[in-house]
Amino acid sequence: MRQKHIQRKSRLLTRAILCLLATLIVLPTFTLRPHFGQTTFDYGDALEKAMWFFDANKCGPNAATDNVFSWRAACHTSDGSAASPARDLTGGFHDAGDHVKFGLPQGYSASVLGWSLYEYRAEFDSAGMTAKTLRTLKYYTDYFLKSHPNATTFYYQVGDGNADHGFWGSPELQTGSRPLIVATPSSPAGPSRAPSRPLQAPSTPSTKAARTAS
Repeated sequence: MRQKHIQRKSRLLTRAILCLLATLIVLPTFTLRPHFGQTTFDYGDALEKAMWFFDANKCGPNAATDNVFSWRAACHTSDGSAASPARDLTGGFHDAGDHVKFGLPQGYSASVLGWSLYEYRAEFDSAGMTAKTLRTLKYYTDYFLKSHPNATTFYYQVGDGNADHGFWGSPELQTGSRPLIVATPSSPAGPSRAPSRPLQAPSTPSTKAARTAS
């Protein structure tokens, strides 16, 4: 009986030792394992890619000028023709993935970009992006000057979001006069206002239709 008891204690002790050894072997793989992931980040490269986003969304007859993307070309060259009298409202930047030009998002984007350059000029200089950023800001302000012909008039939207969302194609293929929304003392800006005329449908087949057919 005593011998069985000793053998049982021996087996338990052996198991305890094996568990302890296993713990000592496995635990360091979780707590002391070296980190092989990326430990440094190229923020200059990230800044460059961020500026490319603006190039991709340029609008107007000069969209291809100073643009990193070779496939961009002139687009929406009739913007402003629906005004009375007609005005040149070309230029500026498209909105988030569609081709409408909104005054508020553009104003916010330009403000944040300009403030970033003001606060972190040394970092922009180090990345070689200062001149590019200033040219991008000028593209914004040139458009704002067109959109704000006098102290009481502001064309704060060019295009129709609903029409844009139904068009899957590049802005270069989206032709025709686009509707406008303008704020004046007699017609102030507001969320309920909408373009009065639909966008002329493009003559080319919609990419969306092609995808649906496939």
